Amino acid sequence: MPVRRLAISRHSNGRWSVFEVLLEAYNLTSDPALMLLGKIVGTADVKDSPWKQPEGPEPKAFTEGILDDTYDGCPRADDD
Repeated sequence: MPVRRLAISRHSNGRWSVFEVLLEAYNLTSDPALMLLGKIVGTADVKDSPWKQPEGPEPKAFTEGILDDTYDGCPRADDD
């Protein structure tokens, strides 16, 4: 399938994750598993998402933990 150029921000309007926009753009919305994953990603990624999937907070916490550059005082493997 050729990749089309998309103006993602124009399609999301701040309510949809990039993943959800891509599902729509590539006509993948008939797959229930992908749609559920889109709702989970939307819950985790978009502040005002219409979805409130219970699985959403875990990926959000995980990615925020990776992006958090503050040191919490816990010893790390590379701390000597």
